[in-house]
Amino acid sequence: MDIEGNKRNIGLVDRLEQCKIRPTAVRILVLKYFVEENNCASLNELELHLETADKSTLFRTLVTFEQKGLIHKIEDGTGGANMDFV
Repeated sequence: MDIEGNKRNIGLVDRLEQCKIRPTAVRILVLKYFVEENNCASLNELELHLETADKSTLFRTLVTFEQKGLIHKIEDGTGGANMDFV
């Protein structure tokens, strides 16, 4: 990883810690996805993009992020939801 990549990851860790979220590898990857994509995403989209993480871990990460105010849920009207970075 280059120096810029390291700085970006440090910024992600700082953001998680500011929200009182313990940084883990999956949490950093999920936050990085939201920051880089600058778009809302569903659990299924995250699962497809982050193949190394299982669905239950991603779900728990999204719940934690929502509870801590890092993301918010957008109901799509079909019973599903997308999550958007705040």
